[in-house]
Amino acid sequence: MVPNNLVIYVDSVNRARFFEGFVNYFKKYGINYKFLTNKLSVCKMLKNNVVLLKNLNTQVRNKDYSFLEKSLSVLNNYHSFEDAIQIANDVWSNLENLKIDMIWIWNGTTTIERSLKQFAIENNIKTKFFEISNIENRIFIDPKGISGESILLKHPEILDKFNYNEEYFLKWRENYKNKKNRKTKLKNNIPSYAYLDLLGYKFFNLIREDRRNILNLVKKRFFNNFIKLPFDMVSLDKKYILVPLQVGNDSQIKLYSKFKNKDLIEYALELARKENALLYIKPHPREEDINEIKMIESFLKEKDVFLVDGNLYDLIESAYKIVVNNSTVGLEAKIFDKDVVVLGDAYYKYFDKERVRKFIMSYLPIIYYPGARFEEDFLEIFRRFG
Repeated sequence: MVPNNLVIYVDSVNRARFFEGFVNYFKKYGINYKFLTNKLSVCKMLKNNVVLLKNLNTQVRNKDYSFLEKSLSVLNNYHSFEDAIQIANDVWSNLENLKIDMIWIWNGTTTIERSLKQFAIENNIKTKFFEISNIENRIFIDPKGISGESILLKHPEILDKFNYNEEYFLKWRENYKNKKNRKTKLKNNIPSYAYLDLLGYKFFNLIREDRRNILNLVKKRFFNNFIKLPFDMVSLDKKYILVPLQVGNDSQIKLYSKFKNKDLIEYALELARKENALLYIKPHPREEDINEIKMIESFLKEKDVFLVDGNLYDLIESAYKIVVNNSTVGLEAKIFDKDVVVLGDAYYKYFDKERVRKFIMSYLPIIYYPGARFEEDFLEIFRRFG
């Protein structure tokens, strides 16, 4: 059931904390594991069994690289398509001397992650993709990918064999809501460990995904701390459609939707006017693109459009409808049995009321992020997800 040789790609300190929690189980079940990373901060934290991904200037192989067209790193201009091809070949060369039966990958959207997935496909290696589920203490795991690549999007009937207790679900839902209290705050700081990673790129020749000018990023994020949006005082007693936005360059939008935030708002506004409702827009708290912010503000000229802040779950519960692209907020709205319109490809797109409950109560293993976890749920990663 468990693999003999496991490789885990770790792309951040938080992921390192998460995957490190499995080490004792790796040892108990005799799994030979290697952490693969291009971050010096990750190497410093994990210390043992770490393989550093280095630039090797590998000769580019004559093959089809179309799989890199969906690399978020390319789509967000972190590097060019030609750079992506070189990175892919260097990643594969770094893997050549490793014994691998299974690869664990977070998200699977960057150039390195896409290259690992392609390597796994070509060498018949099993994969597991991990993602934060937005459901407390639960991690989304899938053998194919996240969101539009998940097996659940095409086969939601997988959930039908699971069971749940309605009374327990309702108690869980009330507790879930009480613990949530998100505030919209458009501030972004660069964590201190990012500077350690810069040293790794410069002095250890580690593969760098984000090749944008670091000084421009620092400047941009510094000035974002002074951005103040003109939020409106609104009534939750009105009939309104809620549009919770995603970050403009979110991988979910770039990879799994034909709609941008602007398209989403336009669609929701047309729907609201057809149904004689107001439109409440809730911007993402981590939005840092000034062009996205200006786009949002341009809709506020309309008398029936309002920019809202405050508790997301109060807004969801009082909403007439919720319109999302493919944000996990859509799933959270379905948890509260709301009428949700999903424009993009999201794994929960075709979940009905029963499947939402089964997904949360039975399908998702209870694995903390980051933190402790239980042995039975560790084993479920291999049993349930192939």
